[in-house]
Amino acid sequence: MINSKEINTSTADRILYAAMEIISESGLKGLSASKLANTVKISKSTVFHYYKKMDDIPSLILERLYNQIINPIQENHYENVGLYLKALGNSSFSANEQHITIYKAFASLYQASMHDDTLQQIVQNCYQKFSLMVFTKLHSLCSNHIEDNTLKTLTDLILMSLDGIGMNYLIHHNQTQAKSAWELFVDLIIEQYNLV
Repeated sequence: MINSKEINTSTADRILYAAMEIISESGLKGLSASKLANTVKISKSTVFHYYKKMDDIPSLILERLYNQIINPIQENHYENVGLYLKALGNSSFSANEQHITIYKAFASLYQASMHDDTLQQIVQNCYQKFSLMVFTKLHSLCSNHIEDNTLKTLTDLILMSLDGIGMNYLIHHNQTQAKSAWELFVDLIIEQYNLV
């Protein structure tokens, strides 16, 4: 486990990272203000000073996923679809401990959303935002014209495959297997849809 005091100097960031660690290890039901306070070594009232409601934390974790992992990929310039998709996979199957914690927390939130309408809405909003980002990047990189409906379906297929391979990686911890499966998938869809 990473010491949350080492992640950032900001108390709010330390609390949020501790929440990600707790959720990644115990699921959303394991998260409480008391547990956060103990983990970060602050008072419970300090937790509520920074986060008025514990219900705000899942959306902030998803925001952190975007800010630390996904946005940097989107901001880079790629020469073609293959390089972009492979970069997306490399970031998703990273051995970086902080990235793994964020992804595990996301997977726990994803699972919990099946039984919680509010959380389901947060996850759906997250998916829509990510889907639009990937669609826009693919659209800009495709030199041949692909109908928007087809590209939207491909975006969904890419995200579903990323989820599945990512979940397998989190369970089995086999980075080589995950990256190989992702690269094969990318090569197959580039060939099938002539994504150059």
